[in-house]
Amino acid sequence: MNRDNDKGKVLIRRSLIMALIKFLLLMVIIARLYYLQVYQADRYKTLADENRISTRLLGLFLTATG
Repeated sequence: MNRDNDKGKVLIRRSLIMALIKFLLLMVIIARLYYLQVYQADRYKTLADENRISTRLLGLFLTATG
């Protein structure tokens, strides 16, 4: 009977540790998304605008008839 109780305590402890690890990883992901969305927004907006408005010449295009 006592061994079953000990196994239950170990299982609960392991479950809580795994839940804590998952929660911490989720918080890291949320913090990274917040950082990119809020603090780096101007940088990525500028990069996107520069990428969208491209004035470089890509090459000569020819049709099938030359």
